[in-house]
Amino acid sequence: MPSTSLVESVSRVKVVSSAAIGLLAAVAIGLGYFRPSAPVAVALAFLLAVAAVGGLRPFADTVAYQLLLTAAFAAFGLSVIVTEGKTVLSVFFAILGAVGVLHYGRRALRSGLWTPVSG
Repeated sequence: MPSTSLVESVSRVKVVSSAAIGLLAAVAIGLGYFRPSAPVAVALAFLLAVAAVGGLRPFADTVAYQLLLTAAFAAFGLSVIVTEGKTVLSVFFAILGAVGVLHYGRRALRSGLWTPVSG
């Protein structure tokens, strides 16, 4: 664990924009325009929550956050592939997320989870 606070400031724009996208998704689901399976809905909620956490500084600048974000993209892509079939976007998210998990996982093992991404 780091010796300093992981939340020194909050980017309201990042948090509010992620919340707005989540609200838009909820409205689309409620109105029947988007009907995700339960695993896809959970993965989407996880992805939106992780994106909102990106507004917390300096946590969002750490290897831990990047690892969490890429894992969320991989989980979303894989959940769509498994439950609804392959689409270009779901395969892209799954592959990009998996590559990110491998990259940031290796970096976390080498440098530590709380290392700044730029460092």
